[in-house]
Amino acid sequence: SRDKVNIYVKPLPDKPVIEMDSKVDEDGNNFVVVEKNKSTKIWGIRVNDADSKHHNHLLQTNLSATEGYVCIIGRNPVRQWISGYRNKCLRNIVFQSSVDATNKIFQELVYKPDQQFLGDDNVTIHISDLSNEGHDDEETLKIRIRVHLERADPKLVGPDVIQMKEDETATINMFIDINNSLLLS
Repeated sequence: SRDKVNIYVKPLPDKPVIEMDSKVDEDGNNFVVVEKNKSTKIWGIRVNDADSKHHNHLLQTNLSATEGYVCIIGRNPVRQWISGYRNKCLRNIVFQSSVDATNKIFQELVYKPDQQFLGDDNVTIHISDLSNEGHDDEETLKIRIRVHLERADPKLVGPDVIQMKEDETATINMFIDINNSLLLS
């Protein structure tokens, strides 16, 4: 005899995916180089969550910087601000929006270095699907930000005029000035 058994397999929800088109350092981290005291857009960040997009659920995004600030500039489609708000640079910003809106917001993401900081900072982007499909799926992207002094063309510094007699030998002290720091003599 043949019996029929119906089997239903409930699909597991996908976790959000966040990626960035950028250079990658020796440890596999995304990184961006910025000049001290200059705000810089962080390009190429994308998020996708098939479950949230299909059901039009919200994602929660947490943006944070260790030494500098993250900013979302211009008009953007944030559905709900948890902490922070548009055009304000803070160490931590949390908001909720759809997948498409989050990608538009990422086009306006700016890093602003602290005025007193030089070196490596970390920006972390943490995405949660808010348990929309019964699982609290999350994804994190870390970006290393290298803050350095603005590069200036080196200048040769020395006396403007040297007076000497014919057939005399003179020693002229010259220096290379890079960013107002005398380096070589």
